[in-house]
This record gives sequence, C-alpha cells and structure tokens, in this order.
Amino acid sequence: MEICQDGKVSMIYNILAHYYDGLVKDEDATKAWVNFTKKYIKGNEVMELACGSGEITLALAREGFH
Repeated sequence: MEICQDGKVSMIYNILAHYYDGLVKDEDATKAWVNFTKKYIKGNEVMELACGSGEITLALAREGFH
C-alpha cells in the first residue's frame, strides 16, 4: 500500500494490473457475455461498467459494438 499526498491509503494498481489478467482471465466467460449481449441488446451501442482490463469490451468491439 502507498500513502497518497492527501493522506488516503491507496493500492499500487500498476502492480495489480501486471497480474490481473492472469488471475481473472476466462475466455469461456468472455464468450458467454458476448453471446448474451448479442442476443439481448438491440443495436450496437453498449456501456460497460467496471470493465477490469477491458477483455469483454475488446471482444464486443470485434463483434461490431461501440
């Protein structure tokens, strides 16, 4: 942990980011979310929240979503 200038405790996210995909990557789950989105979303515009490293966002973009 690192203490910021404003006194708040924050995590060193660049260290976490280095390991994040290795810990949570799940290609089957990504495919399932893309299939779900294609089935239930009309049009091609979506907003993804809490996207982590963007794996699902990139998969949706490859399918033509914006």
